[in-house]
Amino acid sequence: TDLTYGPDSLSEIEARALFAQPLLEDPAVLIDADAFERAMERANAYWTIASLPGADRESILSDLPAKFADGEGLPDAIRAEADKMIERFHKLFPPR
Repeated sequence: TDLTYGPDSLSEIEARALFAQPLLEDPAVLIDADAFERAMERANAYWTIASLPGADRESILSDLPAKFADGEGLPDAIRAEADKMIERFHKLFPPR
C-alpha cells in the first residue's frame, strides 16, 4: 500500500520517523546520543533532497558526501546511503 503523509494520513513527524528507521536501527546509534543526532541529521538532509526535483537533487547530492563524510565514513558510502534513502523516500511516498 502506498503511504502518504498529510491531513488524511501520516503526520509529517510519523512519516519522517518511518523514513529514518533504517538509519536508526544500528544498536550503536541507539546507545550514543551523538551518533543518533548525526543519523537524524543525515535523515533530514536525505528527506529534503528526496523532495526536490531531479535536476536540483543531483547538484546537492554531489556536495553531500563532503558534508557528512567527516567521522561518518567514506564519501562513497555516504553517497550510496543517500541514494538508498532517496529511493526509500520515493517507494514510501510516491507522487500522488
